Amino acid sequence: MEQRRGDFGTAAMLSYTPEHCETAFLLGGIGTGSVSLGARGELRDWELFNRPGKGISLPCTFFCLRLAGPGQSPLVRLLEARIRPPYSGPNGWRTGINEFPGEMGGVPRFADSHLTVNWPFAELDLLDDALPVAVSLEAFSPFVPLDSQLSATPCAIFSYTVRNTGDQPLQVSLAATLLNAVGFDGATVSADAFAGNRSVAREEPGLSGLFFDKPGQSDQALTYGSLALMTDQPATFKPEWVRGAWWDGVQEFWDDFSADGRLEAARSRGIGSTMQAPDLTIGSLSLSRDLEPGQAGTFRIVLAWHVPNRLRGWWPTGAEQPVVRNEYANRFQSAWDAGRSVLADYAAIWQRCDRVRQALRSLTMPPDLLQAALRNLTVLRSQTCFRLDNGTFMGWEGCLDHQGSCHGTCTHVYNYAQAAAWLFPDLERSCRDIEFLQETDASGAMAFRSQTPFGWPRSEAEPAIDGQFGTLVRLARDWRLSGDDDWLRRVWPQARKALDFGLERWDPDGDGLAEARQHNTFDIEFYGANPLGTSMLLAALAAGIAMARHLGDQAAAVRWQERLAEGKRQMEQTLFNGRFYVQLPADRPDYRYQPGRGCLSDQLTGQFLADCAGLGDLLDPAQLQSALESIVRSNFRQTMADEIALHRTYALNDEQALLLCTWPDGDRPEMPMPYADESWTGVTYAVAAQLLRRGQVDLARMLVAAINRQHDGIRRNPFNEAECGHHYARAMASWALVPAWTGAEVDLPNRRVVFHPVFQQDGRAFFSCGLAWGLLCRDQGRWTLHLLEGRLDNIQVSCDGRPIEVVYGWPPGISP
Repeated sequence: MEQRRGDFGTAAMLSYTPEHCETAFLLGGIGTGSVSLGARGELRDWELFNRPGKGISLPCTFFCLRLAGPGQSPLVRLLEARIRPPYSGPNGWRTGINEFPGEMGGVPRFADSHLTVNWPFAELDLLDDALPVAVSLEAFSPFVPLDSQLSATPCAIFSYTVRNTGDQPLQVSLAATLLNAVGFDGATVSADAFAGNRSVAREEPGLSGLFFDKPGQSDQALTYGSLALMTDQPATFKPEWVRGAWWDGVQEFWDDFSADGRLEAARSRGIGSTMQAPDLTIGSLSLSRDLEPGQAGTFRIVLAWHVPNRLRGWWPTGAEQPVVRNEYANRFQSAWDAGRSVLADYAAIWQRCDRVRQALRSLTMPPDLLQAALRNLTVLRSQTCFRLDNGTFMGWEGCLDHQGSCHGTCTHVYNYAQAAAWLFPDLERSCRDIEFLQETDASGAMAFRSQTPFGWPRSEAEPAIDGQFGTLVRLARDWRLSGDDDWLRRVWPQARKALDFGLERWDPDGDGLAEARQHNTFDIEFYGANPLGTSMLLAALAAGIAMARHLGDQAAAVRWQERLAEGKRQMEQTLFNGRFYVQLPADRPDYRYQPGRGCLSDQLTGQFLADCAGLGDLLDPAQLQSALESIVRSNFRQTMADEIALHRTYALNDEQALLLCTWPDGDRPEMPMPYADESWTGVTYAVAAQLLRRGQVDLARMLVAAINRQHDGIRRNPFNEAECGHHYARAMASWALVPAWTGAEVDLPNRRVVFHPVFQQDGRAFFSCGLAWGLLCRDQGRWTLHLLEGRLDNIQVSCDGRPIEVVYGWPPGISP
């Protein structure tokens, strides 16, 4: 198959219009929950409350703009593009609670919009030729590689810039309105949940805003918390809307804001009604300024939240529901406290986040590869992931609409995820601590679902071969990325046990092939030698050897080296059929759900993990190349329109996809392995990353482009790749494309960083490790590593075998 190395130019960013109605970009911190920004500029999927909230909208929560010129009637618009069809609903379009006007469907909006995501910023242009202004929004939450604290701030920052494009001066006011949702269980929006809530205006030197809470609520309640709308600009307030009958509150707000753009405390007028008003607490703030023709002004508002308590467990276990605090609650005492921290240091925070944006915008990596890597960073912000009060990073496999899906930071799923390891390695190391020091028993058996951090007993489920061996490889990866020998020494006794247990359990005859019953990520057991289990075994041996040698455990290193050599020989000679690796014995009619002679897309997942850990080729390079090409040739479908896929549907109609297992020689078992006809994005990325490291750029791009087309904003949300749930953790395998593009091999314990770039033309690529991040640059044939944060002191850096210079600062020509 053709191999190509080309000049790809500057990587395109992600752009969407209102027709891309599935688009929802997550704003929030790592493990803090999120609210999403849609392609029209609407706020949707409110997931701040320690559980998923797909489809959750908060009534009367919006931004709006008022424009008034000399002698002209004011114009008021919601800061969104117009709603697109369908408009159906039992009481009209999304009426809301007790016929409350919900999402304000009857209010004028802008004619059109254009959303561009330049990570970590969402940039929205609101377009309307009938208005004398140009309006843009810059929305972001702090995100800086290696700074897991700043990147876990529970907030979203909205900066609207309004430019007067007319020939008359304008008085411009911008209002933000928020429902006090404290007390919300995260699933059902009802007035009862919000009863007794309060909103008050607060002012401090340099900042002001609205603080939302629920007086009298126990600080141990699962729904305990607070919200805040804050600004560092002069503001007026309507702390609470009128609680009258019918639609008195929204009417009084709209009239007050429309009158002069400034807000005052709500006043109730007239005789009441017998209609019951919903007990909703809604507050608004407004910012105003005058703009001359051609002048622009920026209105900045911070939304912050603080919902500190989560269930101490994966699910309720009885009448009592003990809680554990989120990590961010250690740093912030309330939503106001979180918002204050952002506004107090706003310039520095924005500058650091903009540094990330400019670095990523400067990359010459192929756009399809870069976009896939960036899109899935939002998994870290979703309810898939969270952090306990001691800093431990944990996660579901994914999220259903209103609850987590598949508990326990599942090892055989999180094996694939690479984003946190390269960008926030302290988070990954906290997982290794749990897996080795708490979830591995005295015999060396590792539970593949973590339960002990909640005080629950360790799971007694059968260990998973890919989960246990893969976690050993991830231990080596995380150690090499951090250079932390003390940390490795602390977990090494249990890691050593885990490797020896796995060898005895799954390779009892010592020939280096995984042959005994093997539970794995397909939720079944493989029987007999197979490439998935054996490649994981070989990868774990290579990882164990590297760590043992460094720690002076020579006896273990020698013993494992012998097993690795024999396993390599056996897999190459007995499992390779001349094109790809297969299971032996292939015909096992006594066992259902076996791959047999099938071409498994996961047959080299051990090699994928070895690549990410910088452990080199586990098998003959020619065989690896042949197997990877065979996976694409046999399993990639140019269209799914004619495929019979009776399992879950992740690709359909004219979409392209990489199937998990096919039988190109026509010997598909009567009862094939489950999921065989499905397409998992995380597995596809793992295959693509391996192809990329071996120079097969076209094939890698073809696989990744198929996923991008599936998640184009019309068919599916680009920021939500599902498998067993939304925001599935395995999809974070896409970040492996970034180090694969540079061929990065990081070995900080031995004071070296090595690059074998796929690209050989002038350009820029992203680099990170546990100490620093920046850009690998080639300019007129000369390689340099430009570090934008952190340092690599006394580290030897080389590219294709030659030392290169490390420079602290931007490369010439791209400084912001």
